Parts: sequence; C-alpha cells; structure tokens
Amino acid sequence: MTTLAELLNAREVAGARYAAAAAELQAAWIDLAALDATLQNGNVRGLATPPTNPDETMNGAHFGQGPSDIRTFGTAPPSAGALAHPTYFPNDGIDWFGAIKAATANYLASFTAD
Repeated sequence: MTTLAELLNAREVAGARYAAAAAELQAAWIDLAALDATLQNGNVRGLATPPTNPDETMNGAHFGQGPSDIRTFGTAPPSAGALAHPTYFPNDGIDWFGAIKAATANYLASFTAD
C-alpha cells in the first residue's frame, strides 16, 4: 500500500524530472532549429540567392524549406505554455520564434568561412 506521504514524495521527484526535461527539450529545440536555420542561410551555404537575415529563414514561407540535405522540424515551435505545469514548470511563456531568431542571428554573426 502506498501512503499519502509516499505519493507526495513521488510527485516531487517526478516534478523535478519533468522540469529538467522540459527545460532541456525547450533549449535543444531552440538550438537545433537555430542551427538548421543557420545552415539553410545562403550566406553560409553559398547559395545563389541567399537569405540575409534570420527573418528570411524563419518566416512561415521558409521555415523547414531549405536545401534538401538540411532538414528541420516539420511544424512551427510549440505554442507558449505548451510545456507548462503550474507547479514544476510554470514559466513556459517563452517566445519560441523570437528565441530561435535570436540564436540564429548569433550563429550568423559568428560564422566565418573555412
């Protein structure tokens, strides 16, 4: 038989695991999407008609539609609050597109040709 104290303790453990996993998923999604967008950028890839800024890679017309060998997520990032839990991960109000665009801009700004 499981006691109330044991259930509450198990909830705390699961909540801590969830918070860590949600934060890592969020960070990895943003970083991977930004790297995909950076690698799709014509200035990086040497394409004939390069997009010149993250907006051109991240807007709805281009998200996920880069060179065929660089694939990205098939859908837009999760909506703000999608990963939220009121106790363990309450502040999921992140602007996913904004975070991806900012990370992409950082990658583009630091890019140097081989």
